[in-house]
Amino acid sequence: MATTAQAPQQGIISLTVLHDDADADAEEAPRKTAALQQSPAGASLASCVVYSVASLSTTLSNKCMVSSVAGFHFPAFLTLWQSVVTVLVCGVGSATGVMRVDLTPAASIQLIARWLPLNVLFTAMLVSNLLALRFLSVPMVTVFKSLSTVATGIGDHFLFHQPMPAGVLASLLLMVVSSVVAAFGDLQFNAWGYAWMLANCGFTTAYVVCVRALF
Repeated sequence: MATTAQAPQQGIISLTVLHDDADADAEEAPRKTAALQQSPAGASLASCVVYSVASLSTTLSNKCMVSSVAGFHFPAFLTLWQSVVTVLVCGVGSATGVMRVDLTPAASIQLIARWLPLNVLFTAMLVSNLLALRFLSVPMVTVFKSLSTVATGIGDHFLFHQPMPAGVLASLLLMVVSSVVAAFGDLQFNAWGYAWMLANCGFTTAYVVCVRALF
């Protein structure tokens, strides 16, 4: 008996079992295919954990670089370095078959034209976040990032006519109140830090709205 497993596609793991049948033609051996549906809850939980770990480690390491390393005042270079690492990871993933990256000339030109505005907004979002981390504490930056969520929800409602239930509206209002309370209790108030943080909220909102509009 031989067992072969195919790569998962769109949440489905296909398991093909090949077995010998004495009564059947050797060239037409019967095949039994069982589709095992992955647990949506487990996949969602794993995605949330991985995202949380990546986000937390990135934020803390960026804060360490822009505030603790003596003489390092080049947030754009840090963004460039992180982008290079991302490209390398994608290249390794493509070479090992973990992910699929289409590098054909026609596809590349189309992707560049489509993603250029998004990449500009994404880069501005990263740089403004690093500059805000230089002047503000990590908890303060985290609190004010919720404002971009509020702005995104408002833009989604007015631009794409997405309904906003009362519970969602109440949650957004609580986010705004928490940001205002945190600002009043900030003992290390820095005007440049808040300016960059507000710019970051604007870039983040524009990026998410553009992604929604294009895709």
